[in-house]
Amino acid sequence: MTVNNKGFTLTEIIVVIAIFFILVTISWVAFQRLQPSLQLGAVCSDLVSDLRYVQQLAISEQVNYGIDFSTTTNSYAIYRFATTTEQLSTKNLPAEISFCDLSGLTANTQAIFNPYGAVLNAGSICLQNRNNQTKIVDIRPSGFVRVQH
Repeated sequence: MTVNNKGFTLTEIIVVIAIFFILVTISWVAFQRLQPSLQLGAVCSDLVSDLRYVQQLAISEQVNYGIDFSTTTNSYAIYRFATTTEQLSTKNLPAEISFCDLSGLTANTQAIFNPYGAVLNAGSICLQNRNNQTKIVDIRPSGFVRVQH
């Protein structure tokens, strides 16, 4: 009589499951450490996109457009500056991200683009996450927007 042993033993299955859970735990811890940095990068990219969008609106409509930053509410609003000032939208930063410094902007809180795409006052916006990591968005006089690394 021959016995056919082609299956897995209970010990082998438990060892495979234990290795799987160890790998998942290590991956989860690594993701939790990287998450604040990834979130800071995403918020910074959104801000750069909004600045470029506002610049394009100013060029296409031939009126001033701008973004007004509020450090007290951790938000910013997009404005159209024509015969009247019109607020188009507001964006709130995530709770873990805040403005750590605004410098050089118009009235120290506004990035305003003219109909040629240039900014009225060049400056920088510093964003910070809960781990005190920072990213700086730089706005050049010509209207060029970039993230400093």
